[in-house]
Amino acid sequence: MIPRVYPNQHLHNGNGGFVINGPTGAWNPDEIAAVVTFVIKQDGNGPAAVGIGETNLLRRKPNGADFDWSAAVTHISGPAFQTGDADVQAWASVAKTGGPGEYDWYVDVTIS
Repeated sequence: MIPRVYPNQHLHNGNGGFVINGPTGAWNPDEIAAVVTFVIKQDGNGPAAVGIGETNLLRRKPNGADFDWSAAVTHISGPAFQTGDADVQAWASVAKTGGPGEYDWYVDVTIS
């Protein structure tokens, strides 16, 4: 599994709430399950909007196929998120048959 975040994310309501999503990528045979955690930051004219979140447990499909993950953003500080550019730092903690593994990545996103 090489998870990612889709570059285009969408606000769900006027108060800045939204869900981040992305693909898991194809899973390797030794990967059993994973959890994706992330921090999102959106700079503005004042303080940055900052949020955090994590997925529920993601389980490998029998054929190892990829699927989309999603997780609600919990607003931590700054103004509400709004349309515009933001950046996401994310990590996937993976349970493998031989022990734990981790993937991390950074991506610029556009919120619309």
